[in-house]
Amino acid sequence: MQEKGLLFSNCTIVDKELFFVETYYGLPAKMNPESGDVSYFEAMENFLLKEGDSLSDIRTMGKRVYALEVSGENVIIFDLEQLRCQYVPLKCGYRKWGNFAAFEQRGPYFYIFSKYGNKICVMDTNTNEVTEIVGYFDGMEELQCSCRAGSMVWLIPYNMDVIGCYDLSNGRMKIYELGRKIENGMHAIFIDGKIYILNRYGIIYIWNIRDMKLSEIKTLETEHLEEESMCRMVYAGKKLIVLPLLAEEIKILDLSTDEVEIYHDYPENFLYYDISGWSKYYGLCEDDIYYYFAMRRENYLLRIKKVDGSLSWIKPNIVFKEERIKIRDILRKKKFKAYQEAGEVFFLENEMNIGFFVEKVPQKDNVAKKTNVGSEIFEKIKQSH
Repeated sequence: MQEKGLLFSNCTIVDKELFFVETYYGLPAKMNPESGDVSYFEAMENFLLKEGDSLSDIRTMGKRVYALEVSGENVIIFDLEQLRCQYVPLKCGYRKWGNFAAFEQRGPYFYIFSKYGNKICVMDTNTNEVTEIVGYFDGMEELQCSCRAGSMVWLIPYNMDVIGCYDLSNGRMKIYELGRKIENGMHAIFIDGKIYILNRYGIIYIWNIRDMKLSEIKTLETEHLEEESMCRMVYAGKKLIVLPLLAEEIKILDLSTDEVEIYHDYPENFLYYDISGWSKYYGLCEDDIYYYFAMRRENYLLRIKKVDGSLSWIKPNIVFKEERIKIRDILRKKKFKAYQEAGEVFFLENEMNIGFFVEKVPQKDNVAKKTNVGSEIFEKIKQSH
């Protein structure tokens, strides 16, 4: 069975390969999307993913990768040539997770739409300075989801019967009446002059930009069953491929016939890891040919071909396992040092091992003269292997 530690929630394309950071060990890595071969970057200077944190969204610009921390505290800049990281502070830590609605680039600027606080953080990548645009969306307290069409970022707010449109080219904001509220919005995409908005329970709302009318498709509705909730969708081959949040099925809606197909062609040993509360699909990236979904809970990488909507699965393969272990140990030591400096005394099982703990924890003189039980245990463990 594929090692659970390889899971990752987001990815981006760098030199035709997927760049990601492992969820469990915080290791920056890359994957060849054709062969599935996974290799690891050397331990990057200044990089240390905080305990319990992960990456909310991730983008590529040249030889640098820009990532948003789930906590909302920072933008992390990965310099893949210099193998070092820089943290740029953000003031978006409103919740433990789910702090962002959009992460868009135009020229040398990133526009980070906070889900809360009614603000946009604009980051100049030339200087790494962040400025805020506050109160741009009248009456909005929370955003549900968004999508982009050219320079326009379409924004779906919570508990409001409107849709917003922010123009990245001139900073102008327009608000349009919908006539009804969109509830439980999870994801939105732009298709041929229309905004398709996926509801948590499979309802798809359609906002026609030309005639400014809202309609909906109910063929995917799951009668508001939480265990049948949906999460993400992509448009490929005149089809909407709708992926589950917690549901078991991938559903494919043919927009030309309105027929719905349930996908069944999984690899023989395919599985979802049992991680309570985690959505099965979340982050994705794309190149000219495919969409790639991050391995958030599954043991295969999902890719969807744009031209015909066909699904295929890539089995990951860690090429140099020894290198992975070496880098993981370096990061463990860095984390251990950070814990010590912060005065922390508790550690997660997957972050430390008893041998490393015994070796690194300093002993007081009055304790060192007595029997060191930890050292004895460690010696017995070594002798038994």
